[in-house]
Amino acid sequence: MKIGVTGANGYVGGVLVQYFRRLGYTVYEFKRKSEQHDLFWILYDLSGEVREADLKKVEILIHCAYDFRPANWKEISRINIEGSRRLFETASRSGIKKVIFISSMSAFEDAKSMYGRAKLEIEGLAAKYGFPVVRPGLVFGNPSGGTVGGLIQMVEKSKIIPLLQSGKQPFYLCYDEDLCRLIEYCIQNRTDLKPIIAANSQRLYFYEVLNTLAAFKKKKILFVPFPVALIYFGIKILETLGIKTRMRSDGLISLLNQNQNPDFTSTQKTGLNFRPFNLQTLERL
Repeated sequence: MKIGVTGANGYVGGVLVQYFRRLGYTVYEFKRKSEQHDLFWILYDLSGEVREADLKKVEILIHCAYDFRPANWKEISRINIEGSRRLFETASRSGIKKVIFISSMSAFEDAKSMYGRAKLEIEGLAAKYGFPVVRPGLVFGNPSGGTVGGLIQMVEKSKIIPLLQSGKQPFYLCYDEDLCRLIEYCIQNRTDLKPIIAANSQRLYFYEVLNTLAAFKKKKILFVPFPVALIYFGIKILETLGIKTRMRSDGLISLLNQNQNPDFTSTQKTGLNFRPFNLQTLERL
C-alpha cells in the first residue's frame, strides 16, 4: 500500500514515515523541503496548491501538516484551515481510499487557543468528507520531539523550572509507537466519525510530567512559581519585535487551558493499549 504523509518533516510526521516504512509500506513525504530529492519526496506547502497528480500516487493520506508561523487568526485561517480544505477537496477528487487527519487534544469546544480552534475547524472539514480524526495527547518517544522534547531540554539545562498556576494543568500522554499503531488501525478498519483520542487515559499534571522527566534524566529540579501575565506579555513583546521564542503566546494559552474532560469512548472501541507515561515506560524505550 502507498501512503502519503503531510508535514513529514515534523516530529509526528517523521515518526509515522519511519513506522510505515519499517512495515514495508511505500511512503511519500509531503513537505516544504528535503535534504534528499528522491522519488518519495513531494513538495507541499499548506499555503499553496496541492496537485491532484501528486495525490494520485498514494492510496492513503495522513494529514499531519500545520504551520505554526502565523501569529494571528486571519493568517492561521488562511494557511492552515483553508490549506487543509484545499487538500481534502483535492484528495476527494483524486480517488484516495482514506484520509486520516491528525488533530490535537487542544481541539475541543470552548478551546481558547487559536491552535485548538483551528484544529477543531479542520476536524469539521474532515467530518464532511467522512475522514477519520485522531487527537494525540502529548507525544513522547525515543528520542522525543515536539513539546516533550522541549521539556526534556529544559530539564537537562536548568535546575530551576518556572511553574504557572502551580503546574496543575492536566495532560494526557501518548507513546509515539502507540500513536502509529492507532493510525494503522484506522487504515485497516472502519471508524466512527467521532475523534479518537490517542493517549493513555491517566491524567497527569504538568508538574508531574516534569518530575518524571527529571527522574528519568537523574536530575534534581526546583519549581518556582511565576506570574502568568509577566511571561505572556513578555512573549507578546518579543513576537511583536519579530524575535522567535521557544514558547509562543498562543502555545502558552493552550498550556493553561487544557480540556478538563476528554472523551475516550472512541479510543476504547479500538481495543488498543496506550502505555502510561512513567519512569518504567521511559526506561524501556
